[in-house]
Amino acid sequence: MLFLVCLLTVWLNLVNYINISWWILIPSLLGTALFALLELFLIYKEIKDIQGEQKITQQPFWKHLI
Repeated sequence: MLFLVCLLTVWLNLVNYINISWWILIPSLLGTALFALLELFLIYKEIKDIQGEQKITQQPFWKHLI
C-alpha cells in the first residue's frame, strides 16, 4: 500500500499537480522498495518454516526418536 502511495506521489509530481522535492521522493521510494523486499523475504521464510513443521508432524512418532 505504501508503494502505491509513493507511485501516486511520483505521478502527481510528474504532472506538476504537487510540488515535492526529488531529494525527498527518491530516497523514500528506495526505502519503501527495500522494506517491501524484506517483507517478501520474511513471508517466504515463514512459509518455508510452516512447510517444514507440517512435514515433521506428518511423520510417524517413532521416526522422531531415531
